[in-house]
Amino acid sequence: MKIFSKHFKNKDNLFLIAVLVFAFLLRVILLDRFPIGMTHDELNHIVTAKSLFFEHTFVPGTGPAVLPTNMSYSTVTIPEVSSIILATLIGGLPLSLFTSRIVGALFSVLSIWAIYYIALHITKKRLFAQITILLMAINPWSFLLGRTMAELNFFVAFFLLGFLVLLKSKGWGIMRALPFYLLGFFSYTGGQISFLAFMITTPIYHYFISTKNKKNLKIYAIFIGIVSLIFAGYVFVTLQNQTFKSRGAELYLPNQPEIADTVNESRKLSIQTPFNNLFINKATVYANGFISKYINTFSVDFLFLKGEARAIFSYQTHGTFYLIDLIFIVIGLSSLFVINRKGWILFLAIIAGCSVTSGLSVVESSYSQRVGLIYPFLIMLSGIGIATIITEVKQKKLRIILSIAITLLYLISLANLMHIYFIRFPIYASDGWFFQDRVLTSYIKKVSMANTETKVVVYSVEPKIIFEEYLFYTNTYDKNNIKLINKQLDIKDYSIGNITFTDKCPEANPNKDTITIFEGSMGCYTLSSLTDMVRISRLKDVHANYHIYNDQLCNNFKLNSYIPLSAYNDFSVEKQSLNQFCLNWVTKIEE
Repeated sequence: MKIFSKHFKNKDNLFLIAVLVFAFLLRVILLDRFPIGMTHDELNHIVTAKSLFFEHTFVPGTGPAVLPTNMSYSTVTIPEVSSIILATLIGGLPLSLFTSRIVGALFSVLSIWAIYYIALHITKKRLFAQITILLMAINPWSFLLGRTMAELNFFVAFFLLGFLVLLKSKGWGIMRALPFYLLGFFSYTGGQISFLAFMITTPIYHYFISTKNKKNLKIYAIFIGIVSLIFAGYVFVTLQNQTFKSRGAELYLPNQPEIADTVNESRKLSIQTPFNNLFINKATVYANGFISKYINTFSVDFLFLKGEARAIFSYQTHGTFYLIDLIFIVIGLSSLFVINRKGWILFLAIIAGCSVTSGLSVVESSYSQRVGLIYPFLIMLSGIGIATIITEVKQKKLRIILSIAITLLYLISLANLMHIYFIRFPIYASDGWFFQDRVLTSYIKKVSMANTETKVVVYSVEPKIIFEEYLFYTNTYDKNNIKLINKQLDIKDYSIGNITFTDKCPEANPNKDTITIFEGSMGCYTLSSLTDMVRISRLKDVHANYHIYNDQLCNNFKLNSYIPLSAYNDFSVEKQSLNQFCLNWVTKIEE
């Protein structure tokens, strides 16, 4: 008790605890309501966690990245570490938005804790570390991802913890960082090259700051050799994975057909000369494409203005950082050069090296997770920049005024971010959170509760994921039926009771005693010819995500042609009465 009491009497410790509590509350407040849906990447991990907890096996069709499997088929590959952690911590809990994401919030706060001591070790100034964790607590990137089950929460926390252990160790003690690095390495399947760069750069930095004794050089060589061998082994094993092979198309490589097409097109649109082969070839086209993708990692538009395309990684109307951070990051980079020259080199090496992954990806403009390791270090630079400005001012009154002004700017920025996230983001980004699927599953559940004999058939281009969403939102995937459901998934039978999910078009017009639901993108002739249907529409316009034929749930209500603004006051569709649900979320356009 004396140690506990002494810990809390320390002002610095109290400050750290207060910031961590604030950061945690910021990440869990209304977590059962926002985000308003579950992305497919998150769902894969959550369902797998349940299967691991009760059946000690991955979900059929969702394969592990490295571990051997005897699955008959696999449509997606996910890393083992994050799923095992989730199975351990929340596997036995009921399925819900809150329980599925609370672990992400905890790991996000753990990263903030690690950043505090890393910043303190590098700058040797507590004020710099304190400002850094305040910035990370309210950082747009950390806040957004910290409220999700994104793999980023795990690998960032593990790598930062590993780096912290490395900084605190000497001699053979640096090997204690390896378990954390390996946990981070196996927590995500899209950033291994960036991870390798981090695992090589950090021990090199540690060697030059802790000792230059050549006798210890072999220890660091062994450390780097181990992580290099693990990387090589990972590449070898995953290349044998059929699902991983299919994802090879996501890599930007010189042998892609698009590169050859670009070369041919460019040569056709040029004056014919022998020099064309020298300046227009696969190497130059590939290099230009790689550099373009790589440089976009540091785009002001992405980092400080509009963000990225996918809702789970970006607000789409707000950057990864606050615009004001741009100034302080530049100042911080200059200041760190003076404070700690080796630390400055480390930051540049990490930011440059861990961004390589972005140049190798052809999947959207995805940076927030693929190069996620660079953002904590950019946040540290921003903190160093603020601290430098404040400490350089000698007059006390001016220093106080400046501190208040900077604080107000960040409070205003945070308030604007909260308005975007809780008020605007749920509407314009609802498709990114697959809210329409949540409405669909609620519709089906309410139909089944009203009449257990009613048959429902859902035609979808991704029946497995829609089926799993139904299991999630209805909390049906539990110890009582998980074994039976896994057997069905193994033979691609996506059904439960009288409810069936399929991607096969019906050969004839649907029966009138069956509720038929289908996506407009199905392209089935027998479905496209149906009339007199109700719809589940996306929130931002009247576009129909799902068409419902032979509706038996909302047919007694005068449905709206579009979703009313009043519906946005409550997204808890599962708890709403039949009247509220139908009038809020089910629409019909009179013909």
